Amino acid sequence: MNKSFLIILVAIVLIGLVSHSGCKSEDAAFSLTVSVGNGVSGTPATGSYSYAENDTVTYNYTAQSGYGNLAVTLDGAPVANTGVVPMNASHTLTVTAAIDIRGSWTGKFFYESYDWILRVNFTGNILSGTVDGHNNCHLLGPGAETGTFTVTGDTIEFTMQYYYGTLFFEGTIESASRLSGTWTAGGSSATGEWDLTRQI
Repeated sequence: MNKSFLIILVAIVLIGLVSHSGCKSEDAAFSLTVSVGNGVSGTPATGSYSYAENDTVTYNYTAQSGYGNLAVTLDGAPVANTGVVPMNASHTLTVTAAIDIRGSWTGKFFYESYDWILRVNFTGNILSGTVDGHNNCHLLGPGAETGTFTVTGDTIEFTMQYYYGTLFFEGTIESASRLSGTWTAGGSSATGEWDLTRQI
């Protein structure tokens, strides 16, 4: 084989290797990881998607009935509920909504072998507000009580004033129709569990 031809062939191969290693592939792909929580409608759905560089992804989310406080974050930073993600890097899109507990609830709270009817009405905004309630517990002094509530994720805390002091409730938002947890009484060692069901 001609020596000059071999030299030219080797040079072409070397140039090709250097050129390939020094440039980003036109087929470079980036991932979009999407996490959509309960109570949210919209697209894209939960999953991991692959896109070519400089593609764009349109997203749109709304809270379902019974939910509110919709929150959309892109790589941990808050963004609008509707928008476009430019795929110039890999991204994570997270969407959550809180169950709207506002309204009337009825159930019981328990102490040792006793149980009493508990009626509660939550008003305000989705994450905090006031409580109006009523119990038939003669040990606590029956009658109307008022207090406040806060919601953090799927956790709820609320207070109710009673005859001797304050009842402190904390628990879990089990679903859009059920709350449950434990309670303690200020001014005494009394403690127990409670359970509430939404009134339609």
